[in-house]
Formats: sequence, C-alpha cells, structure tokens
Amino acid sequence: MRLSLPESEGIMELDRRSFLKGAAITGGAAALFGVAGCGPVATEAVDSNGEARSEADPILPLDPPASWDREVDLVVVGTGGGGLAATTLAAESGSSVIAVEKEGTVGGATRHALGYVIFAGGSKLQNELGAAWPGPEFDPVASVNELGPYYQYSLNVPMYANVLVAGAECIDWMMEHKDVPLVGVPRVYFDKEVAEGRQNAVLGMNGTVNAMEAAALAAGAEIMLNTKCETLVVEDGVVVGIMAKDADGNEIYAKGAKGVVLCGGGFGMNRDLLKRYIPSCYEQALQGGPMPFHTGDTFRMGLGAGADYAGLNSFSCWEGGLDEYYGDGDGSYWHYFWNGPRQLLTNPWLMLDKQCNRAPYFGGYDFQEEYINQGFSNGEVTNASAWMSLVGHGAYAVLDDNYEETLKIICNKKATDKSRVPIEKDGTLIENNLVSDDWRQEVLDAIDRGAIKKADTLEELAEKVGLDPDRFVAAVKRWNEVCETGEDTDLAVPYNSEWLVPLKKPPYYCAKIGAMIGKTLCGLRVDENMHVLDADGNQIPGLYANFLTAGGIAGENSYGSQWTNTSLMGANGLSWCSGYLAAKSALAGK
Repeated sequence: MRLSLPESEGIMELDRRSFLKGAAITGGAAALFGVAGCGPVATEAVDSNGEARSEADPILPLDPPASWDREVDLVVVGTGGGGLAATTLAAESGSSVIAVEKEGTVGGATRHALGYVIFAGGSKLQNELGAAWPGPEFDPVASVNELGPYYQYSLNVPMYANVLVAGAECIDWMMEHKDVPLVGVPRVYFDKEVAEGRQNAVLGMNGTVNAMEAAALAAGAEIMLNTKCETLVVEDGVVVGIMAKDADGNEIYAKGAKGVVLCGGGFGMNRDLLKRYIPSCYEQALQGGPMPFHTGDTFRMGLGAGADYAGLNSFSCWEGGLDEYYGDGDGSYWHYFWNGPRQLLTNPWLMLDKQCNRAPYFGGYDFQEEYINQGFSNGEVTNASAWMSLVGHGAYAVLDDNYEETLKIICNKKATDKSRVPIEKDGTLIENNLVSDDWRQEVLDAIDRGAIKKADTLEELAEKVGLDPDRFVAAVKRWNEVCETGEDTDLAVPYNSEWLVPLKKPPYYCAKIGAMIGKTLCGLRVDENMHVLDADGNQIPGLYANFLTAGGIAGENSYGSQWTNTSLMGANGLSWCSGYLAAKSALAGK
C-alpha cells in the first residue's frame, strides 16, 4: 500500500534564512513533504494591525454561538493514538462523539511509531509471564518511585501511577478488537508484521492505527478530516465545545456535553513555544519534530482557557539531527526520523567535538553492556543528550570513502534498536513519500546539498566544516593509531574493538549531527484522570487532555528524558492510554 502525508494547514513553511529575517510563507503538502524537510512556525509574526505577536501566546476561547452545528457527548481534537483511543472508547460506550483532525488522515505521529511500550507491566499477558518492573509483580507506585532520583523527585506520583494502570487496561482493551494486529513480548507490543520481519519498522503502527480507526467508525463515531480546531468555546467557565474550520474555511461549532479532549500532540515545530517553555531544547536541538504538524495549537488553546502548565524545560531527543537549519544544507528545521544520512551517521564512526577531541558514543542495550544502567542508557537517546551538551551542540562524524564497507562491520543489523540500520531494498518498507529504501542515494543527496561535506584532503575537509585543520588532522592520525592497536584507550566509555576501523581512503566526509526533537514534555497540567487544571490546581470543567498536549510525565527540567525516551510507556503507549483515560474520565464526569 502507499501512505502519503496529506496537506497540513496552519504550518508556516520557513527555511532558516527567511526565518532569521522574520519572513514566512504559508506552505502546503508540496512545500512540507515534497522536499527533504520544512520549517517551524513563524516567530514574532505580525497581526492584522501590524502588531508583533508570538506563536507562543495563548489562543483565547470564544463565547457559545447562537446555534451549534454539531451537538454530541464528547468532542475529541486530534486523532493520533490518544485521539483514536478516546474516540473509539466513547463510541463503543454508546456515547456520541466527533473527532476533528487537521490532517487528511488519522494517526498523527502514532502511525510512525514502532510499538506500544509498557515497561512497568500490568497487562494480562505480562501478568501471565510475570513481566513487571521493578519487582516481580505490577506495582505502579513502586515503579514511579523507582524513577524519582532520575527526575529530581519532580514526578507527580498519583498521576503517573494512574497512567500506568490505564496503560495496562488500554492495551488489554485494544487487544480485544479482533483486527488489531498487535502481538506482545514482555515489555512491548508490536504490529505482527513488524515483529515477524515482514514489514520494516518505518510506519510500525500503521496496521493498528487503521484497525482502531475502523473500530471507531463501526461504533458510530464521526471523524472529520482536514478540519482544524481553531479554539475552544467556553461558557461561564465551562469548556462546552470547539470552533473548527474545514478545508474550505467554513466555521464549524461542535458542542461536547460531557467535555472536550485535546489530543493534538506537542510543539516541537513551534520555536516560540520552545523558547518560552523548553529553552534548553530551543537552544540545543539542531532539528525539530517529531512531525511537522506538531505546532502546539491545542496546548495554546488550553492556556487560553486558563490552564496551568507542567514539565517546564522537559523534552526528549533522538540522535542524528543533521545541522541543516543553522548550518549548511536545505535550511530545514525538520527531517523525518528515518532517513539515509541519519541511519548512516549515527553508527560508531570517529566522533569529534568542536575542539577535535573524541566525542562520547553510547551503543545502547546491544553494545557496551557493562556501561548500561538498567533502562536508563538508551543509546540513541543518551548520545543526543551527550552531543547537544557539547560546544556548538553537536558532534562531527568523520568517514572515508570506504564508508559502505565499514558500515557492514560497525552496524549491528540484529540490534534491538533499528534506528541505526539503513533501509535496504528488501520489500518490507511500506511505500510512502517520506523515506525510500535507497539510503545510498539519500546520502549522496545530502552530500550534494552540502549537509555532508566531502573533500579530497583532511585539511580541506576541516575547513569546510569549520574545524581547525591541524587539530583535525591530528585527531584522525590518533584515531588510526588507536585502530591499529585494536583497543580504545581514549574514551571513558571505550569503543568496542570491532568499531575501530581506520580512515585512510580519500575522499573524506564529515557532518555535524546532534539532537532532533523526539517529544516536548511540557504541556497542560492534568490530574490523575487527565482533567486539565488551572493555576490554582482546580479542574477546568469540561476540559481534558492526553499526553503530549498534557505535560509533566517526565517531571520538571528533564534533559533528554532517558527512560524509554519519554516515560515507562514510551510515547506511543503513553498517547494511547492517556487518551483512553481522558475519555473514560470525561464520560464518567471525573
């Protein structure tokens, strides 16, 4: 099958050059997805009166209309995993429900995820297998308490524990749907075709998303695609509905008698929000994400309705963001997680910092086992944190013209983490318009656009990437000496011996890589039932949110968020189960 991303309304197409000039143009599908990447929403745009405004400002609610276009029990905004769970649960419970989705297809970032992580246990299958953490039996409070030291004791234990309970309940509920193709291993549920190797990990939740959409529609839910929620509607302090616009710009007022559930995702493509709420990420991540439509609209709507926020300066990142927004290349702030250059460059090459010292490299679960601290060191996540903390917020990967042969040696294709394995032409990739199965050509394209530098001499290469030529040449010479000995004595966490392959064949290649935003973890403050709270800690009547429109799951000031990249539910499982919990709470009036 072919999956294409649809047109995306409301995203400002912006390369770094026009961004720095304060200019922006509206872009549709051709601009966003027909090229390698896209830009963030505009900073300090100008309103109709010529006044400077910020894309971080709250979106204020409207008063109720004279008449409603739709009146249902529950309104859901966004149809990623959480939105689909909320919509399906409501419909199957006999409630009327409308879900509005600004894109042309459901699924959001969930469709692109790999699996439903449930690290702490609690599902029926895990109870049968005795798979729990940290002890042999499911204990959600103990699980959260175990995390406390890693998150500066800033976790909301009752909320987090209830989400873990909902995570187990939600996956069991999803598995009751006969067409949901998930199969469970002790801590993750994968799409069956992915688990059996018949489908690549790209678009790993595609089958599950399609199955849950079908279940929602079969139960009587209404899903309105290409319909962007513009703001909430509030009456006497109660959130009673939304105002949305369809593809033709027609206003649609939808009333939710039991509430509105915001499931619009995070704001990794809104640099104004990043600067205000996650300044470390704003300063240090080289690429936004995880998807171009993560512009924070629902977060801003909640703020406009008086919500508090939680998770200040908390975020997660992945390794391998090419420096094309600040540096050379296509000027884009976003590139898809799966792409040839990223898969190539995040393997254990010679990695240098700005001063041409060796930069650290963490292999993850499948490598360097003596340096792994339970689930805390995640390889690609740990590298992202290490590299963005360097001078210049990135590391420099150095390769020679034998890189394809070297890759066969240093890349472990049997690793649990497939993000460093280039995609080959093996027939397992779902046809799509985001990544191909020709990683070699994608690398050549990156070289052609200047994102990866190429030179016949090391001195020339150093000049191209902005490094001191003498130091650079000395660093490569030292690397080759280490390779000859077969033992890495230069790093505190040394390279495995098989990674020590000398650089001798010109031309040489170098690229600056760092962090690409995986998830923004600051969002609306919620209680244990996903009910949105105001600045005094009181529930805002009628308003609920799932993660990651909600925030606080990783506490405050979480740098990179090491534990499974987001939480004990990962991000995908977290989205599904928190949307499920939000809808369950709204329908019950909690």
